[in-house]
Amino acid sequence: MNNNDNRKRNRKVGIILGLVFIGLFTATTLGLVFGLDAPPSVKTIVSVITTIIASVIGIFLIGAAFYEIIIKTVMDWIEKRLARRIQE
Repeated sequence: MNNNDNRKRNRKVGIILGLVFIGLFTATTLGLVFGLDAPPSVKTIVSVITTIIASVIGIFLIGAAFYEIIIKTVMDWIEKRLARRIQE
């Protein structure tokens, strides 16, 4: 997969996540402004969905940090070491 494909995929994921957050923010704000009281079943569903979304985002952030710090560093170190061996 080349960089152009990665950019397209990242852009799509960013747009989807942005739209989800805008929708959730709008629905929550309207509920607070108009003082809507949701039934317990709706509150439970919203709580579960919020927990799932927050968990996925958290796992993604932890995975991205792990990749950037550990895997990328190790791969760069291996590349430099191989490049030195080839030059010798």
